[in-house]
Amino acid sequence: MTLLNSLLKLHGDRQPLEDFLTEVVAALFREYPDLLDRWLNTLGIETSDTEMTYQVATQTHYSRLPHHDTDSRPDLQINCVNGDVRDLVFVESKVASSEGLDQLARYADHLQVARGFRRRYLIYITRDRDTKTQEDIFKPPIFESSDTSAIEFIETRWRDFHKVLSKWPSQTYFIRQTSEFMELHNMADENYFSPESIIALRHFSLALRSLRVVFESEETARFKAMVGKFGNFNSELHNFRQIERENYYWQSRLWNHSLKLFFGMGIALTPPNSDGYPKMMLRHSIRDKSPIFPEYQAVLKKAADEFGWDFHILEGPTVLAKQQSLATILGEENRIEAARLFFHEALDDLEKIIDQHLEGFLVDKM
Repeated sequence: MTLLNSLLKLHGDRQPLEDFLTEVVAALFREYPDLLDRWLNTLGIETSDTEMTYQVATQTHYSRLPHHDTDSRPDLQINCVNGDVRDLVFVESKVASSEGLDQLARYADHLQVARGFRRRYLIYITRDRDTKTQEDIFKPPIFESSDTSAIEFIETRWRDFHKVLSKWPSQTYFIRQTSEFMELHNMADENYFSPESIIALRHFSLALRSLRVVFESEETARFKAMVGKFGNFNSELHNFRQIERENYYWQSRLWNHSLKLFFGMGIALTPPNSDGYPKMMLRHSIRDKSPIFPEYQAVLKKAADEFGWDFHILEGPTVLAKQQSLATILGEENRIEAARLFFHEALDDLEKIIDQHLEGFLVDKM
């Protein structure tokens, strides 16, 4: 989990994602004005003058004008200053919500009455598609016949900003954290299903059905017998039931409540450090609330180094896992045998890990 997401969680429900993102991006622009300059250029706003400086403010309050129902508070206000020449930019951001009542029209009206600016821009940046045109905004009752040629409306998406961010030459910690935060909240990709995605989803469900035979075989029984030797486990046989909050399809999962230990056999849709493809997985983890957590974490790390398994320290659990891309399995001529071979070899490894590292440690703790 990113630092920014951890900070967002500290606010609970008190600070919406949009407001939090606004403050992060404003700080980013103040720290890296060249990045702001690049982003504005990608939107067609010319700022090539080397003497241009930027003043970035958030949530600037504007009292209601005639024909407005409420006061206004644009998410970002950017003053582009070069000597006596000034341009004014309002940015309204939407992530999980949509435009408020006449919100963009009110902002455009405030831009229109602003004095002392050469050019004025209204940028509407969203995560999801929410197509707007100037005709949608410059309309009654707020606009009648006033000349709005001095205001340029620009619609863009957060994924386009993310592209600028990810390609920025200086990938500092702040920039990387912002980029990862956006990815975590689905602001880095298109938010609709392409025809290719729909085909992939259809074939994934077919793949699950064809692979059930693997998990109904002796491999599942071997897994449960191997782990069950520790005792005190609650066992669940799901037959590929999806655990949505974990984003896994578990065939068999065993959980020790007192020591907070977990063993699972199934398919992970979004495993740690994933390349994007679902993974067939054998997984063992311990929660940070376990009374043996620090000692056992070291045991898992030693086992991972010796057997070449993946080792991840996440927010809460520490994970030891062996995984294989489902794309690789399904690409084999005999996918059932390929899947069985993966689990057979993974269980061979797990048996050795239990014998050499886990059993001697756990028996004393139970």
